[in-house]
Amino acid sequence: MKKICVALLVLCLVGASAQALIVLPVPGETGNTVTNDLNAGTNWINLPGEAVTTETATTWRNRSLTAAGGDNWCGIPNYLPYSVYCGTAASTAPELLTTVGGFDPYEQVDVWVLFSSSFKIVNGVQSTTVQKNCWIDAAIDDGSLTTPLTSYSWQAGNAVRTGAATRVEASVYYELMAGYLGKAEADDNGNIFLRADGRLSVPVVDGLPMAGVSAGDRSIFHGFAVYEVPEPATMTLLGLGALTLLRKRN
Repeated sequence: MKKICVALLVLCLVGASAQALIVLPVPGETGNTVTNDLNAGTNWINLPGEAVTTETATTWRNRSLTAAGGDNWCGIPNYLPYSVYCGTAASTAPELLTTVGGFDPYEQVDVWVLFSSSFKIVNGVQSTTVQKNCWIDAAIDDGSLTTPLTSYSWQAGNAVRTGAATRVEASVYYELMAGYLGKAEADDNGNIFLRADGRLSVPVVDGLPMAGVSAGDRSIFHGFAVYEVPEPATMTLLGLGALTLLRKRN
């Protein structure tokens, strides 16, 4: 029941873009995303107009839609054009730090990390069977780059499917996933700091590999969704809406 309610809430929130601030990972001197060494240059991702290259141990690859300067491999037109991708080098590509401003000092917001994972197409029908359990590591940070990252994936049970396809192939399709990071509080300048990193290997928990999950072969990072924490009356309305959808589904 909890998973269904969470999924419904994500569908409602992600679908209602007017209620959400979608934070895209935009590189460059005028962008909002830099590497963990605070390098805002071009060593980690191709900028618009540059040739698309294969990712390396120190770079991410731009697999964005052409509208965002990528090679049109993955994304959602007019919604999530950026698809920051790392494959074989996901474990060593640098962490990404995204700064989001414009909030009131100490304002609290809910934050979700947005990424893609792949599922099988069986007899022409999109199934719920995982093709590759794609991971993303993410966390809300205080700007010090020291907050431990959490690994999110469908198999880990801490990311939900939104129903929005980001890429479709003959036997596999990629779906937008959302992992809840928690509540972030803006600093006294109205900024919040969000980190993301690629992951291929199975996460280690208490010294042992996480059970019941598989390694991935790539990380596809789309950005973050940020929502103002609703007032109690608004929260009640959201709950009633979710219950109505759940009743219709049943």
